[in-house]
Amino acid sequence: MRLTVKKGTNKLLIAIVFVGVLCSCNKNLRDCNIQPYYELSPSVKQWFPYSGNKDLVFLDSTSKLDTLQLKNFFLGEDEVWNGDECPSSKGLFLRGIIVDTKSNDTIKTEIGYAERVLIERKSTWINYYDTKKVVSQPNTYRRFETTITLNGYVYNDVLATECSPADNCSGTGITKHYFAKGKGLVAFERNGIVWTLKE
Repeated sequence: MRLTVKKGTNKLLIAIVFVGVLCSCNKNLRDCNIQPYYELSPSVKQWFPYSGNKDLVFLDSTSKLDTLQLKNFFLGEDEVWNGDECPSSKGLFLRGIIVDTKSNDTIKTEIGYAERVLIERKSTWINYYDTKKVVSQPNTYRRFETTITLNGYVYNDVLATECSPADNCSGTGITKHYFAKGKGLVAFERNGIVWTLKE
């Protein structure tokens, strides 16, 4: 038995499929268009509590001084990526880079998407959600510390990040860094020496 389809039926089938695809696309676009504007809460801003570019002075355990530079400070509106299928929207961001001129290492910080704190140095990173108080993919190399003592100074609410063996970190660069809520970068380790923020 041979099945035949009339030309008119074929066109009708194609039209139905096309309308179905178009409706599903429009539904996705309608869902995408309700993306919120991402504000930054006072709480999340405390992880990077700076108001502009500046020198950050640190001490080692013998009170020797060292300086890192906060550069490219930015607090303002930028595009928010909402996935490949949705158009971008807008939100507030807080960004900056902290540069170590001795090792040419750079620690990049971005606070955005309402509550996300992202801190990166080469392959080493930490991603923290302030409202939920959760570190993404926590391990011994990226973690939240309620309290930590460095060079005799006690810090609370600390994001601790260390180079893992997979990061291929240089022993002469920054291998550990610590951000405390309300203080920003409070300590780093370079060449096995811990430097803490001079307050």
